[in-house]
Amino acid sequence: MKKKLELEEGNPRLKTTFLQIVDNQLKANDPPETRQTLDRLLAQGFSREDAKIYIAQAGHSSSSGGSASAASCSRSSRICSPQ
Repeated sequence: MKKKLELEEGNPRLKTTFLQIVDNQLKANDPPETRQTLDRLLAQGFSREDAKIYIAQAGHSSSSGGSASAASCSRSSRICSPQ
């Protein structure tokens, strides 16, 4: 059974933009940590859509002054792999 991510409603335009960034990173394999993180989340049972949302949220946290990024997401289970 796939794990399900529960999201708060937010800005749909911003969500779309961040998901496009993640898609571009995956297509270019740059940074490679984005693909590694996606693969790890899929292996943990998250849907592809939810895994990409987690990665996008980590990128958003970084751009808004947080300490996470898609690259550090692969090393930070508290951000990308909630228990």
